[in-house]
Amino acid sequence: MKSRYNRNVLLLTALLCVLAMASCGENPKDSTGGSAQGTQANRETTEPAGEETEISYWDTVEQKDFGGKNFTIIGVHNAIRQNFPDAELVGDTVNDALLERDNYLSEKFHVTIVYENEENAEKVCTTVRNSVLADESNYHVVNVRMKEGLNKLMGQKVLYDLTELPYLNLNSAWWSTNLYENTLLNGHIYIMMSDLSPQKYSAPYVMAFNQRLAEEYDLPDMYDLVMDGKWTLDQFEAMTKGLEQDLNGDGKMDAEHDFYSYAHVNSSITGNAHFVGAGGILSQTEGGSVAVNLSTQKTADLVERLQTILTAVKYTDMAENNTMFVEDRALFYGNSMTDVLEYFRDMKSDYGIIPVPKLDEEQESYYAYINPWVDCGISVPLTCDDLEMTGFMMEMMSRRSYETVRPALYDNLIMQKITRSEKNIPIMDMLFDSTVFDLNSLYEFGQSAKFLGECIVNNREFASGLAKIEKAVQKDITQFMENIES
Repeated sequence: MKSRYNRNVLLLTALLCVLAMASCGENPKDSTGGSAQGTQANRETTEPAGEETEISYWDTVEQKDFGGKNFTIIGVHNAIRQNFPDAELVGDTVNDALLERDNYLSEKFHVTIVYENEENAEKVCTTVRNSVLADESNYHVVNVRMKEGLNKLMGQKVLYDLTELPYLNLNSAWWSTNLYENTLLNGHIYIMMSDLSPQKYSAPYVMAFNQRLAEEYDLPDMYDLVMDGKWTLDQFEAMTKGLEQDLNGDGKMDAEHDFYSYAHVNSSITGNAHFVGAGGILSQTEGGSVAVNLSTQKTADLVERLQTILTAVKYTDMAENNTMFVEDRALFYGNSMTDVLEYFRDMKSDYGIIPVPKLDEEQESYYAYINPWVDCGISVPLTCDDLEMTGFMMEMMSRRSYETVRPALYDNLIMQKITRSEKNIPIMDMLFDSTVFDLNSLYEFGQSAKFLGECIVNNREFASGLAKIEKAVQKDITQFMENIES
């Protein structure tokens, strides 16, 4: 079902300002410190008379008046996986921060922010493609998943090159610098992530451990292990080997009834997350083109190493993995943050969130793979009718979100409601600072990223299968480069 709504809050904001002046006897002033740290963005201060007040970014930003014009975003949103605000404040931290962002920008730049919510990515992409092919300018921004979503629209040549939009600062903190650096090719980029979409913070693949079970199995302090750089594949294997238990005694293992050492989905997402987390490379940009070189001995060795550790989980529904972990029937859990946020908030046993393990202690850092199936991608349709407004509002919404929505989601929800220990906070910071994305994750050249991930998690033959898809890989790369340059 599609929903469409807009907001124009000039009268409401004016009324609130009048009430505020009446109650305080003071002139209202902007309380956003413009701080890139986010958590200080909403703090109001009263400066002593005679002292200079810090000038906010929002006091100096170029003034625009878009005459109340609609700025329309089409995408996927629901109450659990939020991208758009409701039409009014509802007491939900993230929703209210999104709405306050929109109200502030609507008033400041005299623009009406409109959202069109489709029930799934397929409908979003079909709607956008049909709009472009009909030469209609119905939408300014598309906010949906990147895989089997925006990547298809890019292949159909219906997206605008974001580097040609004015005002966008794509290598800034409120965008995704890793995605920008790893997918910018010959000066072109069509898909990005930014704080405009709060689902950006749901996309990293993470692991969780059950604190009670960790103590029962006499595991070392997992937080210290991670922070000391010693959370490696060897450690992971030693902790999980041989722990599976047939709890109902029916002679077979399944996620609904039994105990697994590691609850995860048997998909390429799991395999790719551990491959990248251990330093594996799915693709590179070389000489102005894309290179997918998975036929190295290093890659083969890493795939084989991961196959010895990751045991496929038998389930009839992927959600059984979440239930298994919540019911203390798994020591570890792995998936994107979106599932942790959705399923574990009310879990009775304490748990901790950690990255996937490194290859060894020599590896410089941990790497958090971005799940391209999360609805956090940002693009612009080719027939967008006002590039000036679009670039400006995308940048303003992204920056304002970084200052106000990010604290609401990250500090208040993730840090206070999801994490169960103060020792988890620096690890969460590290996770979001070490996200990794590349072109093969996004565009699936010859289905090679999917093939590698599924080989790992389902213990399939790697070398012979890779040889069979090499021609398809090169064909897709050639087609991709033609699309980029056309």
